[in-house]
Amino acid sequence: NYGDRPTFNEKKAILEAHIIDFDGILYGEEIKIDFLEFIRNIKAFSSVEELIEQLKKDLILAKNL
Repeated sequence: NYGDRPTFNEKKAILEAHIIDFDGILYGEEIKIDFLEFIRNIKAFSSVEELIEQLKKDLILAKNL
């Protein structure tokens, strides 16, 4: 995701990346991110739980691309 985080009322654009099936620590490392497909627009969710459920759906979709 690149953009703001409306569910948390954060207006500053940031980049968040979920690296599928990676289990490690990358803090302080330089990585390259390529955007391959557009999944959905940014939206505000009514709760953190609703956001988590949507992220699970996004992950399933991303794995099937």
